[in-house]
Amino acid sequence: MKFGKRLQRLLEDSLPEWRDKFISYKLLKQSLNMIMPTDNDDPLCFSRYGCNDDAAWPCFMPSGCPPEQLGPMFCRRLGHAEENFIALLFAEIEKMNAFFMEKEEEFVIRLQETKGKLEKLQEIWGSNLELSQEIIEVRKAIVSIHGEMVLLENYSALNYTGLVKIIKKHDKRTGGVLRMPFIQSVLQEPFFATDIISKLVQECEGTLQFLFPHSSFNRSRSSSNGIEKPLTTHDRVPAYSEVSEVFIDDDDVMRLCRNTMAAWHIMRELRKGSSTYNLFSVPPFGSVEFDDGPCCKSAIAEQVCWYPEIPVGSNI
Repeated sequence: MKFGKRLQRLLEDSLPEWRDKFISYKLLKQSLNMIMPTDNDDPLCFSRYGCNDDAAWPCFMPSGCPPEQLGPMFCRRLGHAEENFIALLFAEIEKMNAFFMEKEEEFVIRLQETKGKLEKLQEIWGSNLELSQEIIEVRKAIVSIHGEMVLLENYSALNYTGLVKIIKKHDKRTGGVLRMPFIQSVLQEPFFATDIISKLVQECEGTLQFLFPHSSFNRSRSSSNGIEKPLTTHDRVPAYSEVSEVFIDDDDVMRLCRNTMAAWHIMRELRKGSSTYNLFSVPPFGSVEFDDGPCCKSAIAEQVCWYPEIPVGSNI
């Protein structure tokens, strides 16, 4: 199944308030199709620092800048249709960054507030937390926060994949060589930086261990030499499904559970057929291990560091 159709499936299953925050892949494809194919002997190159000696672009994407100001970032003048495509691309990155940072800040606050409530309940009830109606609400809040944070991790990976694919299509259509330098820039965008969210997910899972002592969150969290390992995706899916089913009569929790499961399923589909991880593949989340072996986002950044001059047409 093509990426666009997978993205549409995920949007249909996602939280309604998130749907317009994902990459507008269809709109980008429509804009790309307005560019006339070319076999130009002078392929289009990109540098976020500027391709000219007198250009001094800052170390980030030019958020919200109009098409006519994009020129210094490219080795030759852009055509009108290509200007519009690039401007739309940057606008999409700005949108994704704003949403990701807003949700990240929200989750930090929500998790700490919920854990604060839990600590106060422990002071009141001691070890008899199961007798408290308030603890039921705390458990539900933690399950919901966990599911939404996992969705944000998937949001990051899916949007990264969309950017890689649309730039690949651009280069194929125009003969440009944007993909490698463009992805080097994307690696430093806020929406790609999921380290904080990954740590919050692990912190949340530690709280789920405490609140659901007989759940798979405890049984699946293996230890080696006394050091606990983060849950793998293989362990996390059934564990999250299990604790969510405690609230099977709560429509909001069950809807979130279905959305989270759908997102995991889509990301697993996207990873099928890939035997390696590189900066052009779907990025992993933090230090989480997948069924086909351990991997981490730092490996992608390392490739950019060690192989900055790899031709875009190569099969790394």
